[in-house]
Amino acid sequence: MTILFSSYTFLSMRTLEDLQPLMSSLGSAFEKYISVSKSQKDFGIGEPLYPTEIHVLSAISENNGSSVTQIAKLFGTTKGAASQITAKLVAKGYLLKEKDPQKKSRLLLTPTEKGLEAHRIHMEFHMNKDKDFFEYLSGLNEEQFQTFKDFCRQLNLWMDSYLE
Repeated sequence: MTILFSSYTFLSMRTLEDLQPLMSSLGSAFEKYISVSKSQKDFGIGEPLYPTEIHVLSAISENNGSSVTQIAKLFGTTKGAASQITAKLVAKGYLLKEKDPQKKSRLLLTPTEKGLEAHRIHMEFHMNKDKDFFEYLSGLNEEQFQTFKDFCRQLNLWMDSYLE
């Protein structure tokens, strides 16, 4: 593929040959992310959770409760998928599911004490594990930070194109 397209020049005058090492590095990071997303971690509660489970639990905890519809929108997934994840968290004792007092037809998910403790430990985990990366991002000047934000937006659009 590199040979076939190496002479192809993009608007910025960079060839695919110029971009290939960066794409390989990005692909490697994606593969590592996939590996992490498939592994469970015990956040000090004595029970391992998948990253999706702890992130849904943390989102609900941060919002002082949410509906399945809100979770689906926040995570860019279907209501069915959000319902499955939250049902697992209810069954494991991390969430309570109750009728919303303001909108009786809607179910409201709220964290239990166990859920709040898992969320707290999860946040501590990220503050420790991600400290170096957060410091790197904090040290970017305004132009670099804007470039990073633009990169993240473009990366999301690029990945969206594969989901269509």
